Amino acid sequence: MRKLSAVLFTLIALTLLLSSQEEEKKDRDKKPVITEEITVTAPEPQDRPLASTTVIPQSSLKAMNTKNLSEILSFASGTYVSTGTKGEAHIKIRGFDTDKSTLMVDGIPIYDPYFNTYDLKSITSEEIESVKIVKGSSSVLYGANTLGGIVDVLTRRPNPPSLSLKASLSRDSTSFLSATGAYGNDRFVFLGSVLRDKSDGSRVKLNGETGLLPNSQWEKTNLTGKLYIYPGRETEVLLQASYLDSEYNVPAATAYYSPRYWKFPEWKRLSLGGGITTPLLSKGTLKVRTYYLKYDNTLENYKDPALTKLTWTSLYRNSTWGAFLLGSHPLGNRQEINFSFNAKKDKVEQQGSATSPWEYYEQTTFSAGLEDRFRITEKWSLIGGINIDTLDKKEGKTKSTVNPIGGIKFNPTPFTDIHLTYSRKSRFPSMKSLYSTSGGNPDLKDERGQTMEVGFLYNKDFTLSGALFITEVDDLIYTVRLPTGYKSYKNIGESRTKGFELEAGKRWWSLLDLSLRYTFLDTRNKDEDRRLELVPESQLNWTVGLSLPSEVRIFTWGVAASSSEIMISDKLISVPGYTIANLSIEKSFGPLSLYVKGENLFDKEYFTEPGYPMASRRIEGGIRIDLGGTR
Repeated sequence: MRKLSAVLFTLIALTLLLSSQEEEKKDRDKKPVITEEITVTAPEPQDRPLASTTVIPQSSLKAMNTKNLSEILSFASGTYVSTGTKGEAHIKIRGFDTDKSTLMVDGIPIYDPYFNTYDLKSITSEEIESVKIVKGSSSVLYGANTLGGIVDVLTRRPNPPSLSLKASLSRDSTSFLSATGAYGNDRFVFLGSVLRDKSDGSRVKLNGETGLLPNSQWEKTNLTGKLYIYPGRETEVLLQASYLDSEYNVPAATAYYSPRYWKFPEWKRLSLGGGITTPLLSKGTLKVRTYYLKYDNTLENYKDPALTKLTWTSLYRNSTWGAFLLGSHPLGNRQEINFSFNAKKDKVEQQGSATSPWEYYEQTTFSAGLEDRFRITEKWSLIGGINIDTLDKKEGKTKSTVNPIGGIKFNPTPFTDIHLTYSRKSRFPSMKSLYSTSGGNPDLKDERGQTMEVGFLYNKDFTLSGALFITEVDDLIYTVRLPTGYKSYKNIGESRTKGFELEAGKRWWSLLDLSLRYTFLDTRNKDEDRRLELVPESQLNWTVGLSLPSEVRIFTWGVAASSSEIMISDKLISVPGYTIANLSIEKSFGPLSLYVKGENLFDKEYFTEPGYPMASRRIEGGIRIDLGGTR
């Protein structure tokens, strides 16, 4: 596979070289470069990628005054966010669990190398510029492990000179403080931010009574710095660093599970990155990024709910080194070729308790992708691609998979897009399922899925989009109990998901913004002939923004989800559906804004996972000051 990758990129280089020799040298359009971005969601329908994509702009993020990524993704089509074990917020994209999707922040994949999952609460929304949820047939340029979809987050870019300050207060000593500033000139720009989030816990409604959820405190500090350097008119160099230092308690389940009294006295993540975007030959673009992530986490287990009798402490010292290369170049007026190469090395060092031996695991993942867009006529286009993913496991064994994508696009008008696509995606097993001493299986195969989708987009006086899709997945990894009584991981699962999505949006002058998103999912665990766990059959999301005179803005958003189900101790448990509405009212006085926000306005008692009640009605008040550049 490595030889095949080398041949692939040699052919690409030769093609681009010959193309550049045939084309006349002339000035190309000057476009801003964005080093953080992997693929662009084009403003015009005919230039959009094949995948169904939902983009949440910065204007909506600002209006909702959210604190972290989990609060944002709860209101996007095709996604379902739930909170359960370990207090983490997980996402399902069209029914796929978190461990089958990929989270990228400025192009850097964020995940725990051992569990292959991520916590949405660990990504603070104050730094986010936009969020893109890529579903179905995602581009091969993202690299390996995109079976379930992609959450692509871009953090705020600087607009110097500027300074933004924000502070908020809520019940139970919940406070939030943040400061972001940017400064620079024609050659460099620096953006720095710091935030502090602290609370005595979350208040929930359970059995009709409202009270503080025991053991639900948290405290976090986040520092971020980004330095942009411009050595030339069309070249951007980016250096960035981010450090999250947090500690939080994990609330015990209120039902169905035996209570566990856990605490993370340390949960730290360091992220370092560097990259460059520069012209490739005469008309192309080349991006190169490197990154390093380090996790330094400590988990404590106690015998009692007061957290006074410590039984064991687990240490996690995990890290990831990685780099990727992205290139694009037009071949004449009708064709554009894109290519990518990704490489990353995961390393795990962990200790189950003070008396347990340290465990050491590491593995390396490579991915090479090629994508071609060919315009047959002004209205018809063909898009095809292929990526080769390779996993070098810790025992020296190597496994590879080939995933193609292909589709046709029809643009009857400049503001209309219709596409038909087929793709095959895969996900390598997690290091836990491969190497865990409590049931790891080094012979696991990767989970494989194939998707057929037809979608459309109309974007002129209003926006209307939708998609019909079906996904079949083979070799799902399940935990099974062996005759010896121990558990192990096996490839025994098959699933099928059919459904559709609809999105509609309309803006009336600068007065009113309305957006509605509906998702229907018919899921099936084919092995056990039941629905996939914790996946509502239908979900409606909405956002409504109203701008009034005197700089007053009212923004409401919410979700209505149908029931779901999960198997607990061989018993099928139903999770009731729910409807949640939120409201924010903001008044601006020049650069100063005051707001009040209400979450779960109707004080609903609801669960996204059984045994883990969600927050009751909460009122928050805040102030924001924006000086200099605009957001």
